Amino acid sequence: MMLDRNQLIKRVAEKHRLVLTEDDPLIASVTLHEVIFENYNEELIHRLDEQNARALANLETIIANAKADQKRDQQKLLQTMEAWHHKSLVNYGSVTENCLASFRALADEAKDSKTGAQMAAKIGFGFGILFFCANLYLLLLR
Repeated sequence: MMLDRNQLIKRVAEKHRLVLTEDDPLIASVTLHEVIFENYNEELIHRLDEQNARALANLETIIANAKADQKRDQQKLLQTMEAWHHKSLVNYGSVTENCLASFRALADEAKDSKTGAQMAAKIGFGFGILFFCANLYLLLLR
């Protein structure tokens, strides 16, 4: 930022009632201060750029670490879900096998009951025929 020397001379004249010229040592001093200020600004900008670069590198590291942590957490979650799913399937298979075994037992029991009922019916029918024959015999004897 370069100062307008004419405006500087005008302001000093208005405020302090001093008349300065272009070759006045005060103007040279202002120029010297401008050069020092520019050098300081350049150094400050250079240091800020370095600091920004370090901050960006740190942020990139933090982001990379966060992504790695997130990926690791996702893998753990997937493994947990797969283990739970596998356990659920095993449990489901076990429950299904138990149900099928119960159904088989009930079917066998029903089959045995049916066979027993058929046998009881045959015995009952046989006794019925026997009683019929006995009654017929008793009727004929009379």
